[in-house]
Amino acid sequence: MENNKHPIIANHYFSYASSECQDLFEHGYYYGCITLCQSMAEAYARFLYERATGKTSLSNFFTHIRNMKPVSVQPDVSKLLKDLYGTKQERNSFHHLKKDVPTDYQQLKKIASGKIYLLNEVESQ
Repeated sequence: MENNKHPIIANHYFSYASSECQDLFEHGYYYGCITLCQSMAEAYARFLYERATGKTSLSNFFTHIRNMKPVSVQPDVSKLLKDLYGTKQERNSFHHLKKDVPTDYQQLKKIASGKIYLLNEVESQ
């Protein structure tokens, strides 16, 4: 029987940040939830790439995603991670407090809800 070990280690260094995403969402801190979920996408992309290749990487999110393809990281969560991260413009808008970030509470809640869903999908894989 082949051992299909889960690639994410419980209580790993980013597990606390992951649980905080849910806490932020549940308490209505949608802006913080969104940005932290985007950061989780970056952390998972780097972690999975480094775990698959054994190489330390200082590259950016999109480089990690692109470089995961040749090493066949399984399960392939690259699409989920891209959706969680968002476009480069969306990510930068939230992380750099740009003027185009939504300020409507319901719109932020909808975005945060989508991010939490995607984070849970990534982590369940």
